[in-house]
Amino acid sequence: LGYSSPTVIQIHGGDQILITNEASVSAHDPTTGRELWNHPWPGASDGDANTSQPMVAGKNRVLISKGYGGGAEMFEVVKSEKGEFSTTSIWRNPQVLKTKMTSPVIDGQHAYGLSDRILECVDLNTGQRVWKNGRYGHGQLLLINGHLMIHAERGFLAAVPATPNGYEELGRIDTIRGICWNTLCTSDQFVLLRSDLEAACFRINTPNR
Repeated sequence: LGYSSPTVIQIHGGDQILITNEASVSAHDPTTGRELWNHPWPGASDGDANTSQPMVAGKNRVLISKGYGGGAEMFEVVKSEKGEFSTTSIWRNPQVLKTKMTSPVIDGQHAYGLSDRILECVDLNTGQRVWKNGRYGHGQLLLINGHLMIHAERGFLAAVPATPNGYEELGRIDTIRGICWNTLCTSDQFVLLRSDLEAACFRINTPNR
């Protein structure tokens, strides 16, 4: 099995349920559950597990990423004249977006993720690294108002502009004890954080782009 959650996406003008499995990424008809296409993405639930969410990254394109040396791949979902689906790899780079407990986020033509514990920016057109800086462990991140809100694995919250022009941490605050692998969430000016030991809610001022 895999460790990501099913997501409803739009591909070729119709809804599909996208999911990462133990050794593949697949899409299914939301009404019947029938598999529409399947793209190989090697992994094993007791070893190099697939845990990151697949991301729609342009028209009919999907970005997948993983740790354990997997890196990232962009592929396109192709639809034949008969209405049958298949996939074609656009690029694959084992050196970028080696996400483990987290998933990348996409802003325009760039993806940002915690790649082997370090924040990284990758060009979605080429699959090449733009920059890599800042150590946050296997934490979590969200994209808010053009900025990355990063909850580090060891319990601090940081803000970094989502820009290919370079890395700059705007500030950080200490948050909670424990290992912070849990996804953070926001509502208005509040952010909810969780670890294996604690949970907390903070009021924050999110920066504008």
